[in-house]
Formats: sequence, C-alpha cells, structure tokens
Amino acid sequence: MEGKRGSECLLKSVSNIDFNPTGMQLIVNTLAGALLFHEWKTTHDYIFGVTALVILIAGATLTSMKDPKSSLAAKEDTQFARGFRALILSTIGYGGYTIIVNWSGISATTIVLPQAIGMFIGAAIFAGVGIGKAVFDKKTGLNIITGLLWGLGNLFMLISMSDIGLAISYSLSQCGIIISTIGSIYLLGERKTKKEMVYVTLGCLLVIVGGVTLGMMK
Repeated sequence: MEGKRGSECLLKSVSNIDFNPTGMQLIVNTLAGALLFHEWKTTHDYIFGVTALVILIAGATLTSMKDPKSSLAAKEDTQFARGFRALILSTIGYGGYTIIVNWSGISATTIVLPQAIGMFIGAAIFAGVGIGKAVFDKKTGLNIITGLLWGLGNLFMLISMSDIGLAISYSLSQCGIIISTIGSIYLLGERKTKKEMVYVTLGCLLVIVGGVTLGMMK
C-alpha cells in the first residue's frame, strides 16, 4: 500500500523530467529476481536481462520527459526533496511487496484476499487523512473501476511470477506504461508539445523492444 501511495505522491512532485517510479522499481525487482532468487543462470540470461532492463528504463524515462519550453513545464513547482522521498518509499513498498510474495512461495489466488483487505484498510486511512469528504465524490467512486483493472493485472502478474520468475514477470508488467501514457494523451486530453510527442513515441517503442527482449529469455 505504501508503494502505491508513494507512486501517487510523485504526480505532485516533479521536475522537467518527472520522477518516474517505474525505473527504480524495475531495477530493484529485476536484481532481486536475478541475485536473490537466482532466476538468471547463464550468460545468455544476464546479457538479455540487463539489455532489456536498460531499454525499459530508457523507454519509461522518455515517456515522462518534459519539454523545458512548454507552458506546463514552466508552471510546474519543482519539489525535488518531496519527490525523491516519495520515489524511495514507493520503490521500497513495491519492491518489498513483490519480493516477499515471491519468497513466500504462496500461490497468487491464496494471497489476493488478504492483500485486498490490507489495501482496503490502507486506502481508507489515507483517504480519511488526505481527502476527507472527497472520498464520497463521484470522481473518487469512478476510480473503483481503475482499482479493479489494476487488481486484475496484479493477479496475473502474481500468477506469472511462479512460471517465469520475478525479474521477467515484473518487467513485462511495466509494459503497461504504454497504455497509461497513450491513454492520458488521447483519452484524458493531456497536452504534449511536438518534442514531447517525439519523446513519448520513442519511449513506447523502446518499452516494446524491451518487452520483446525479455520474451526471448524464455
């Protein structure tokens, strides 16, 4: 829950290149899978794994890169310290969560219910402290749909962890950044300059290449 909350805090603490939690979380989970759980056993695994990791991080960074000349970037209030703290907390939260689940060896279907209860309690606490009455707002209610979609994706990631390992399963799950990036532009109307659209396009292409490279490991 702390990882999820930390990632959301990053939306309010940005610089010209957003604090993107994807890169840090990819590094932690990939290294945990390779070094702690010994999922990479051959030179082939390390070559393809490290290459895919670098490509994915580069792609994720490009999708969130800002054009310094854009009006939005000029208006943003840079809060480096706050953003960095949120980045560390989200990385610890997400990294610890997936590592513990993988280490325990518990099946995905077994862990979903207690995880959901914990997230509900955590969300209730954060909602009560942070937004008060806004928790009953219509827009807040619509976010239940996004929560259900995230939960479904999370379930399949947990299932895949037992088949292809933490390093590959988590990395592949982050390819969803393509959907969120494109969706924010064409569905939510987020404005991008021509230079930022070039960044986004290149970033999405790199994420696809990184995902394909990971797929070649199995």
